[in-house]
Parts: sequence; structure tokens; C-alpha cells
Amino acid sequence: MAINLIKLIRKLKTEERYVGAILFGPAYCGKTWYLKRVISQNKDQRILYIDSQNYFERHNNPESLLTTRPKSYIEQIQKYSVESDIEHEAIIIDHSDALYNIWSNQKQEEFIKMMLRVEKSAFKLPLVWVLQGDERLENLYSDQHSNTLKKIIKFNELEAI
Repeated sequence: MAINLIKLIRKLKTEERYVGAILFGPAYCGKTWYLKRVISQNKDQRILYIDSQNYFERHNNPESLLTTRPKSYIEQIQKYSVESDIEHEAIIIDHSDALYNIWSNQKQEEFIKMMLRVEKSAFKLPLVWVLQGDERLENLYSDQHSNTLKKIIKFNELEAI
């Protein structure tokens, strides 16, 4: 059954203790186009779209990518969302691969665990992280229980728009 991204975000916001999810798919498969289209068609949802590559180019020295740890990255995103002039209902963070792909396996695992365990009490907005797929994400995807809300989602599972 296809997953409606807006309904997933609503569930994360209203029904779930943990507000993080990971969307993954191959490079150049249309993830960014799809996300921007969903956001533009659902302006009432007030979704903040963050392009990680652009964010780091504007807010940090690009060399800082090499020393950024998962926790500080999440904190930066949280700070950025709070400083925004507009109140948002959710955040989609695209192109996080720039960091994810240079991190060690240990940091990648730390990032994934942190993303999936972000509690509503710590971060009030649903967070959807968009990454290119890899073996780790594929395995975690396969290990999800069928009777719970999927929080690791393959791009090709999303509802067509």
C-alpha cells in the first residue's frame, strides 16, 4: 500500500512519541522534485524544506562538514527551524548525504538511531530526513515490524502525485 507523506507527517505529529522518519531512495530518482511538489500542493501544512547542502554553504564553513557530528547536526537543524520567521508544522531535510556519506559507520548508525528516537518532548516538529539508500538502510527497512508505523520508508513506496 502506498504511503501518503502528508498523512505520515500528521501521524508523527499527533500519534507518535518519536517524531523522526527516514525516506531513502537511489540518487537522481526524483526525491527532491517529489518533496517540493508535495510541499507546494500542501501549503496549509507549513512544511519547512531544508536543503542540507545549501544550509552548510550558507551557515557554516564547508570544511566544518568534516567535523560535524550527528548530534550537533540535529541541534543545528533544530536551531535553524526555531529561528525561522514562519511557524512550521514539520521539517523535511533533503540532501543530508553530504554528511551521512563522509561519516564513519559508527556515526551513521548514531545518526539513524538518533533520528528514529527523537522524542516529541525534545523536538516538537516531525522530522523527515531524506537520504540515498545504502545497505544499512535497506536492512533496517526490512527489519521493521509490519504492525507498526514505518519510519524508514523507500521512496518508491510513496503515493504518486
